[in-house]
Amino acid sequence: MLEKLQKQIETARPARIWVVGDVMLDHYEAGQVSRISPEAPVPVLLVKESFSRLGGAANVALNLTALGAEVALAGVVGADDAADTIRGLAESARIGTGGLVGRGETVTTVKHRALANGQQLLRIDREQVRSWESAAAALVDGLAADLPEPDLVLVSDYDKGVISRSLMERLVARGVPIFVDPKGRDYTRYRGAALITPNEKEAVLAAGVEIACEDSLAEAARRLSAQLPGTDVLITRGPQGMALFGADGSRLQARAEARRIFDVTGAGDTAIAALAMSRCWQLDWPESLRVANVAAGIAVGKVGAVPVLVSELIAALSKGHGGLKVVSREGLAELRRGATTLGRKIVFTNGCFDLLHTGHLQLLETARQMGDLLVVAINSDESVRRLKGPNRPVVTAEDRAAMLAGLEAVDFVTIFAEDDPIATLRVCRPDVLVKGGDYTEETVVGAEVVRAHGGRIALVSFVDGKSTTKLIDGIARAEARRPVLVPPAS
Repeated sequence: MLEKLQKQIETARPARIWVVGDVMLDHYEAGQVSRISPEAPVPVLLVKESFSRLGGAANVALNLTALGAEVALAGVVGADDAADTIRGLAESARIGTGGLVGRGETVTTVKHRALANGQQLLRIDREQVRSWESAAAALVDGLAADLPEPDLVLVSDYDKGVISRSLMERLVARGVPIFVDPKGRDYTRYRGAALITPNEKEAVLAAGVEIACEDSLAEAARRLSAQLPGTDVLITRGPQGMALFGADGSRLQARAEARRIFDVTGAGDTAIAALAMSRCWQLDWPESLRVANVAAGIAVGKVGAVPVLVSELIAALSKGHGGLKVVSREGLAELRRGATTLGRKIVFTNGCFDLLHTGHLQLLETARQMGDLLVVAINSDESVRRLKGPNRPVVTAEDRAAMLAGLEAVDFVTIFAEDDPIATLRVCRPDVLVKGGDYTEETVVGAEVVRAHGGRIALVSFVDGKSTTKLIDGIARAEARRPVLVPPAS
């Protein structure tokens, strides 16, 4: 599947996708809480950082561009600063904005989130919900002006009034597949769609069936299919993965794949974007669900509605299940920004980790207890050879990273090509740098880099008698003692 996907990405023209739905702006005020207001029993947020990101249907569009698609976006916005911000963010991401219809009689939907000490403290929504059936023609005309011949239409419905029967009829008339992320109780307005993707809660609401087992899940899908003859139903189930019920009676399930959850915001948008792209890449349904699950798994390891890059997706898929934890240096920079925003403490350790042993496990488990996220940086194969000699490493960097990623204590793994981790430390800026007990604080490489931004050094005692060198020597001695079998004379 990976080879097929890479070939499609490298040789096929970019997918052309329309995104239409409820466009929003996500605004964040991030900081710390250290006292209660004297005016009322509420926390006082000392803001350290403010930023805005594309939300709702606009976040779906952003995820599609990150995966390499050409995208046109349509929705209704107000005549206000938030609308200008959305247009600016979208245009900087090369998203077509001709379908953003401005109306002075409404306000742009904005979700204000206050983040304090690693938690969402408060969300304040500004919106006006009303029917925008009268805007259907302008929405489709704007999309067509930006991207005349789409391969697929993605409808992102947040039940704010943009998605109407009239709009759906106009979209269906284009004759291209339509994927719908639905809302509400009545799905009949989505007739003509190729696929709907409710989450489990949304499916319960629309089907009127409490999902408690596989049979009730199938019954919910059957009732949704009755509202939409000929439409496939994909129910996303969070930690339980995804279940696809085909209009032809087929059924397919795919397990969830995730890093340790950092923030679930926007993960659903990422999943449907990856699913749409997978179908445009001509992947079959099992492959497409795998890609969507992996993309969602990457998304929950980010902070806020941040898109998943196609390079991250390929890297995760190429490294199997553990690949979700393996990040590039650019990924570390993003992780640092997210940890700062949420007030999370990053713990960092590094080494060759050539043959894992109980000493490594103790080091990693102890390190993980010192903060919220543990990053393990390992030397590349070339780096190990320069440090340890031509016969090392015994295990390749890719396999070492996969084994470390499989450990519960480890949140992220990164590989560095240099002889020391200083360049990686400058990007990651950990709060704690952990090394083994054979070091002193003065001899830890990179200690000055960590202290420069306020971090500290922690030393962990080794398990006596446990080391990679001793393991290798033991294997060599055992091999030397192995009797040589001489074939009997003929």
